[in-house]
Amino acid sequence: MEKERGVIMGEIDMYEDDPQSKVWDVLMELMYGDQPAGWSTLGPKKNIKAFTRQDFIDFRRSHYHPDNTLVVIAGGVPEKRMLQFARKTFGSLRGDLVPEKHKTHEAQTVPAIKIEERTTDQAHLILGFRAFHMYDEDRYALRLARNVLSGGMSSRLFTRIREEMGAGYYISANFHLYDHHGYFTVSTGTEPKRANEVLCAILDELKKISTKPVPSKELRKVKDWMRGKRAMMLETSDDVADFFGDQELMYGSIKSLDEYEKIYDNITARDIQKVMRRICVPERMNLAVVGKGIDRGPLEKTLQSFSFR
Repeated sequence: MEKERGVIMGEIDMYEDDPQSKVWDVLMELMYGDQPAGWSTLGPKKNIKAFTRQDFIDFRRSHYHPDNTLVVIAGGVPEKRMLQFARKTFGSLRGDLVPEKHKTHEAQTVPAIKIEERTTDQAHLILGFRAFHMYDEDRYALRLARNVLSGGMSSRLFTRIREEMGAGYYISANFHLYDHHGYFTVSTGTEPKRANEVLCAILDELKKISTKPVPSKELRKVKDWMRGKRAMMLETSDDVADFFGDQELMYGSIKSLDEYEKIYDNITARDIQKVMRRICVPERMNLAVVGKGIDRGPLEKTLQSFSFR
């Protein structure tokens, strides 16, 4: 434990020194504050220094319980042998009742901004929107929308920010959905003096996808790209185990790859427009920035005055 304390504190320092990683902590603090959803995964150093062996024993007893444990095995092994292994290895697992998770509290009525001053060459910024939980049926349309925006080098945000504006090297749209909450983000890095220009361009692209149906040719290209990615995703037995295990653990049921293909094939341009209109709400915007010499005024003005309609 003493050795590992030093390793973890070094990991904390590493992420603190990396502004592209640090800006995510800034966003979570901005959106969720002092509750589990807003805390850093690694936690503060004072916690790392204070943990005792008994803390780990208590945590294991309360969280690792037969009722929330799933054994997933994928590969060329007979089912009978798999079941024998699972029973022998995990059959004696015992634990207390699993504590209930903290429900995430969300209350936002105006756009918010948080800037952390750092001596960096780039300004790293993330625009975040409150979304929905992981069981929402709109999650499929949201994945398609995400890939229209930043799925590959011909996607909308990549073309606009990097190819047309030359404003930065990386640009990514993504979403993170959990059992009680979720959020949608666009992240990028640019020169500090161009931060507001890039923010305006990102908002403009979000407005386009919210107000205008994605053309059929573009939508077909994105669906084909996603189909190829899904096929590659299942090339190893590890990937197969993850694919089916995640579904069983989180949703309690399993869809085959063919079933997923049908779901995405049936999503229309209107479905994408609908989910993005649901997410892109001005009063639910959050902007986190890490960099040096960031002019807060123009960024605030852009957030407060922008309309997606």
